[in-house]
Amino acid sequence: WGQNSFGQLGYGHANNIGDTETPASAGDVTLPGPVEAIALGGFHTCGLFADGELRCWGQSNYGQLGYGDGANNLGDDESLADLAPVELGANPATVLATSENHSCALLDNGKIRCWGQVLNGRLGLGMLLPQYGNYIGDDETPADAPQVFLGPDAKAIRAGRAHTCAITVGDQVRCWGVAASGRLGYGNQTVIGDDESPSDAGDVPVYPNGFMGTVSALALGDGHSCALYSNDEVRCWGEANEGQLGQGKKDDWGDGANEAPGDLPTISLGESAVAISAGNLFSCALLSTGEVRCWGDSTKGQLGLGDTEKIGDDAGELPDTVPVVDLGGTAIMIASGQEHSCVVLDDYRVLCWGANTDGRLGYGNQQTIGDTESPSEAGAIELF
Repeated sequence: WGQNSFGQLGYGHANNIGDTETPASAGDVTLPGPVEAIALGGFHTCGLFADGELRCWGQSNYGQLGYGDGANNLGDDESLADLAPVELGANPATVLATSENHSCALLDNGKIRCWGQVLNGRLGLGMLLPQYGNYIGDDETPADAPQVFLGPDAKAIRAGRAHTCAITVGDQVRCWGVAASGRLGYGNQTVIGDDESPSDAGDVPVYPNGFMGTVSALALGDGHSCALYSNDEVRCWGEANEGQLGQGKKDDWGDGANEAPGDLPTISLGESAVAISAGNLFSCALLSTGEVRCWGDSTKGQLGLGDTEKIGDDAGELPDTVPVVDLGGTAIMIASGQEHSCVVLDDYRVLCWGANTDGRLGYGNQQTIGDTESPSEAGAIELF
């Protein structure tokens, strides 16, 4: 549900879903088979299917669908019942990461393929890019292009708006793409992946001196990145103008020398974190208690606190100094989009809050939730 101008919802038309109707009334998306995982980009969607294949639909102007057949959108005026797989080569995908204009897949051999918009190194192919023009996936498939030269094999991958990060099998983090505000974490603002490979950049210094744990998960926003550590603590780095780093100040981190992500204080959450998510200018953590805390920009109710006050931008204003999001239940999963978030509760109800343009919250209207009311007041989305 939500915006559907390019067929990204997969219903064979370009009408938004959720603005005047519920997702339940729209019915199921017709696809070639069961889906085991799904990833949402700016205007496209990719899924991992039970048959082991990867398929994508929606906007294709940057080659982000990966079919190599030009800029043909899929899902806007045709059924997806017979949608072909994206050609990845001999190894199938196990993890997906999609962004505004590019897509990446982690393969079962630990290698990564990315396709879509080449600009500013977001595909991580370095000096190999000129022969492919501005896009990969528009007139060639991902299998026709090189894999990302990460160095070590990867075991996890996440994409932000214009940057991507991976966790290696050695529990290190490597990032590439746009580096403005220090979002890559290398202590500079130098693009990685345009004329060098992510392997050349090396590991992001995400660990404090003497730390014996690992990074267990990543979440990437527009200009910032967050890491969840094995000791259930969270750090975020990059752009801080809206408080999205949760440090009680607006100073970017990771763009200057001696600004390693691992040197930041952990974010004050009050409880242990078990999952993290990031929107464009805000971040959220799912806590061990099943509660959710969010910080950063709240102009569209993204923090779910019933007001539009930013959290994390002023001195002494840390995420644990404000209440948790009122969900009316215990959360077990969280995901964030550009200006909104959704949770799954332990009774499998789904609640969403934040900006509701085009019906992206799924309540049959376009009224923002979280700016003057709590998500619990809005209730669960009608899915079935």
